[in-house]
Amino acid sequence: MWSRAERELLQILDDLVRKPAALTEIQSISDRLFARLVAEGKSLAKEPVPLGTFGKALPDVIRAGWVYVMRSPSETGTERHPNSRQRTMSLRGRGQFRLRIPGDYRICEHGRRVAPWDSLPMESDPTKPIDARWVSIPQNQWHQAVAAEGDWVMISFHTVTERDLIEEHPPG
Repeated sequence: MWSRAERELLQILDDLVRKPAALTEIQSISDRLFARLVAEGKSLAKEPVPLGTFGKALPDVIRAGWVYVMRSPSETGTERHPNSRQRTMSLRGRGQFRLRIPGDYRICEHGRRVAPWDSLPMESDPTKPIDARWVSIPQNQWHQAVAAEGDWVMISFHTVTERDLIEEHPPG
């Protein structure tokens, strides 16, 4: 599914996220986000994570990171990043990422062309293979995260800075 280089990069990120100092910072952020969700009655919150959390071994290609918390049932909504590759790890709980299958279009009942979704279940058990815990979303690919059973905590990394990241949403 992934190239050898991509798999190696995901393994480096996986190892860095699991370091005790990183887990402590991520837990602090996710606790804050859960408190915000409860107080505001919302189902999705995110907050940047300082890249220094991961030390000097963080690959140069990683320019931003966020912790996401989703309460079930919820979804992020469809988006894409025309200027960044996104790599997301499931940290606590489970959910699924839906990726649009490029080039595979069908005609819906309203006569519009639509692309079907490829659903990738994700879980947080560190003993599971990396493919079960990570998703790597190419630049410009439509995607959404769905928390269907219980709360879900993820960390996402991008190849552009937080300030430069473009998030596009489909019209309508």
